[in-house]
Amino acid sequence: MPNIEQFAQAMEQLCNDNSHGYSQINRWGPDYDCSSAIIHALQMAGFDTGAASYTGNLSSELTKRGWVRLPASTAKQRGDILLNDTDHVALYLGNNLLAEFSISENGTIDGQAGDQTGREAYIHNYYDYPWDCVLRYTGSGGGTAEADNGGIDIYYAVMLADGVVLPEIKNLEPDSSGDNFAGIVGKEIYGVAIRVTKGSIKYRVRTVDGVLHEFVMGCDFSDYWNGYAGDGEHAIATLEAYLYSPNGDKYVYYRLSPVGQDYYPYQRDMDKNRLMDGYAGEPGVAVDRLQMYIA
Repeated sequence: MPNIEQFAQAMEQLCNDNSHGYSQINRWGPDYDCSSAIIHALQMAGFDTGAASYTGNLSSELTKRGWVRLPASTAKQRGDILLNDTDHVALYLGNNLLAEFSISENGTIDGQAGDQTGREAYIHNYYDYPWDCVLRYTGSGGGTAEADNGGIDIYYAVMLADGVVLPEIKNLEPDSSGDNFAGIVGKEIYGVAIRVTKGSIKYRVRTVDGVLHEFVMGCDFSDYWNGYAGDGEHAIATLEAYLYSPNGDKYVYYRLSPVGQDYYPYQRDMDKNRLMDGYAGEPGVAVDRLQMYIA
C-alpha cells in the first residue's frame, strides 16, 4: 500500500547515500536526475507511477493515480512534490527542507558515478524555484504517519546536561512552544525516556564516549536503571528503538539532529535494510533534538 512517509524517507535515504550521484544519461540507478529520483522513491514506497518518466509527464501520470495538482503558493506539507513542469522537481520534507537531485560535480548533466561533492543529491533549506504546482497525494494509503499509527501514541522526553528534564512530546505534534521535537537547539541531550500507549518499546543509546548502554523499557527519569537511556554524564550520540506493537504491524520511526544542524534520516525500528544502519545518529557526535512517531 502506498505511504507518503515511506516516500519521504526513501528520498531522504537516496540523498544521504553518496553512491547515488546526478546524471541525466545514466538516470535509473545508481545515479539519478531530479525526476527519476522522485519516481524511484515513489516506487520504493509502493506508489503506482504509471508511465511517468520525466518532469514533463509527472503531473499528468500522477494525477490519474490519486494525486492532486495544487497552486504553487499552497502551504506545503511533508511528502508534497514541488514541480516545474519543464525544468525541475523536488520533494518537500517539512521543517522548511527540500530533498532533490541537483547537478553533477561538473555542473553539467553527467559526471562520475556517485556523489562527488555532497551536493549532487542533498537535503537543504527550501528555496523559491519557479514552481508551477504542488502535487499532493490524497488517494488510499497516503495518510500521514499520525493518521495511521494504529491507535498507538508515542511520548518521549529528553534530559539536558544540567539534569533538567524537558516536557514530553507526543508523536510529531507541536508542544506549547510550537516545537515538534524533544530538545533545545544547541543543547546536548544526556538522557532519553520513551513510552507508548499500546504494546511496549525497548531502547538504548550510545554516548559520545563510545559506550553502548543497556536496553531499557521504562519511562521515568527517577529510575536510573530502567527508566531512561543514558547515564546523565555524557552526551548522547545514537539511539536504537524497537516497538512491540499488539498486532506486529506498526513500527517506530525516529531521527536525531547533530547539535545545531539538520536532522539525520529517519530510522525504522532497528532495521538495517533500505540504507538504514540499525540506529539513529552518528557515533561520537552529540545530538540536540529527537523526533519519533508510529506508523
